Amino acid sequence: MSGYRELERQLRESVRRRAATRALSPRRWRSHRMALALAPLALVGGVATAATQLVRAGTEKDPQKLAFRAVKETSNEHACQRVNGRAAPIVDDAPPPEFVAVLPRLAALTPRAAPADIVALARRQAGRAILGRTLRVVSVSDRLRLVVFVAYGDGPFALVDPQACLSARRARLAALVPDPNDATRQAADRLLAQMRDTMPNAQTLNLIVVRARRVGPTFGAGMQLTRPLPRGIVAYGSGVYVGIAKPEATSIALRLARNNHRPAPHRRVAVHHGLFAFSLPRHTGPMVLTQLAADGHALGSERLRE
Repeated sequence: MSGYRELERQLRESVRRRAATRALSPRRWRSHRMALALAPLALVGGVATAATQLVRAGTEKDPQKLAFRAVKETSNEHACQRVNGRAAPIVDDAPPPEFVAVLPRLAALTPRAAPADIVALARRQAGRAILGRTLRVVSVSDRLRLVVFVAYGDGPFALVDPQACLSARRARLAALVPDPNDATRQAADRLLAQMRDTMPNAQTLNLIVVRARRVGPTFGAGMQLTRPLPRGIVAYGSGVYVGIAKPEATSIALRLARNNHRPAPHRRVAVHHGLFAFSLPRHTGPMVLTQLAADGHALGSERLRE
């Protein structure tokens, strides 16, 4: 793992540990497989404890510790604060090629105007700005809808002003290590420059699950478009699984895994515009998901609930 990804991972882990101490909320985002470490970075909130521990653990000759300290000590700067909860504007930018490549049908369709409550929900969750052409609602079953859109920034982790925040972090780094030729400072500066939360044009594909007759989200996931997206389950929460289908897939089949003798029916779930979602009751045990082409042949399988 590269240095900047390890730094991002530690920052996100710090935020997640802090969030775990609070009461669970249906608005909390959860993601599967996405080390958007996804989990995906603007992690100034909640990093103070972890950063302090890292700094105290050794000298400033470690670039990761030095970069961590620069992030921590600029976390109160206005530019480095998160936009979480603010209503994001909607812009008319074209869908990025990464979105078109993964979900071509959605990118090619002209979406109907989304209901006002859905637009408000998306704006609260988006980050800095929503690409309006990508915002739409996909009904994946009688009970589940997916709110799909691409946004600038990293969802609730997006910063108020990424470029100004990067400048502030670099200024703090220079104050900590004044010598511009210092190798540790140069390495730490590279780590700061590679962090996703300060990339001005970083984009995230957002999938938010909304149950029928409910305005608020069940859960959501944000996936960085700078990284290859998987074809399969990409997020889960509240008993609901969300996936991106393979290009040829028209449905998925669910069956019990070998040696799983718990009662659970086999199911077939349709793919809608390259996406699928389904819910599973508790205690079903390990399951196998298989993506199927129109003629019924299998395109690939994966196990759930190991």
